[in-house]
Amino acid sequence: MFLTRQAPAKYGSNVPLDEDDIRIIDELLVETADDHNMPVCATTDSHFLNKEDGMYRKYMLMSMGFDDAEMQSDLYFRNTQEMLDEFAYLGEEKA
Repeated sequence: MFLTRQAPAKYGSNVPLDEDDIRIIDELLVETADDHNMPVCATTDSHFLNKEDGMYRKYMLMSMGFDDAEMQSDLYFRNTQEMLDEFAYLGEEKA
């Protein structure tokens, strides 16, 4: 969700991204990889190991003056099932 809060101009656009846009981009990347017989690997941007540890990062960012510290993404290390759930919109086999 971090990308949805960024100024569109930062990415050469004048249209803000939303969650559906991110899904569409992911689907296009997978389709392009399939067309070129290339594998795709999804990773997570993890800043801490456990989900509940996010509160420490939030307070750290707040103390550093970040305006969006309260809106941080869940940047914890996801297990296999959680990653499969994140990409379920691609279909079970693709995810």
